[in-house]
Amino acid sequence: MESQAKYTLVGSVALILAAAVVAATLWLSDRSEETETYTVLFREHSLAGLDVDSTVSMRGIRVGRVRGLEILEDDIERVKVTIEVREGTPVKTDSRAYVERNFLTGIASIDILGGTSDAELLSEAAPSMESPLIPEGQPRLERMIEGLPEVIEDANVVAKRAAEFLSQENRERFSQILKNLESFTETVASKNERVDRLLGESLALISDLREVAGNVDAAVRKASFSLSQNMNRLSDGVARATESLATTLERFDDPRALLVGPSTSDLGPGEGESR
Repeated sequence: MESQAKYTLVGSVALILAAAVVAATLWLSDRSEETETYTVLFREHSLAGLDVDSTVSMRGIRVGRVRGLEILEDDIERVKVTIEVREGTPVKTDSRAYVERNFLTGIASIDILGGTSDAELLSEAAPSMESPLIPEGQPRLERMIEGLPEVIEDANVVAKRAAEFLSQENRERFSQILKNLESFTETVASKNERVDRLLGESLALISDLREVAGNVDAAVRKASFSLSQNMNRLSDGVARATESLATTLERFDDPRALLVGPSTSDLGPGEGESR
């Protein structure tokens, strides 16, 4: 009995702890992200595929969910949709709400578009409502129809310019251009052989000119080398002659003796008489 009582006590404590963990988790999940509530009154949009917990996005980014939908009792043409978005989402006074639908799956969502940096944040609750009211935007089909006249006008301008381009006068000019191009092509084709021959002769002339230039360059180099050698030999001869003359002059104290002979005082015994 004592053992059974212990097991009962342990089981009870475990159940209490599990319940506490679950409660704490739920409480933290509810408090983990603060949200702000807004209201949208849809009249023109179809809400097919929109349900509780459907996505609410802004510029393609998910910012919240649909919390409730109801038809107004005093105006059954309008549907009141309550949404909640993350706190700090920049919903402005000029923002608009649209219903976007995936045509493949049929699932709908709410997209908040518009809103400029200069506009104020939407924070005041609408009259007779608990939360601020985001105005309904224009449905996509109406937006397309509204822009249709501009598209038609642009198409008319394009068609008018196309008609001007394809006028009889322009067609005749274009035909004449094609004829001229054909005539030019035929002329080039008929003179193709002459052009090839002229090109071949030009290439041969260029080759001959290159060969002549090479020969002239070689001759100039050879002449320059020969002249350089001759100048070197002449310079060496002049240097040797100058050196020989200097050596000869050094042998005589009196350079006059080279021309008239040595003086009488310089003659030895019997030299003057022999002369």
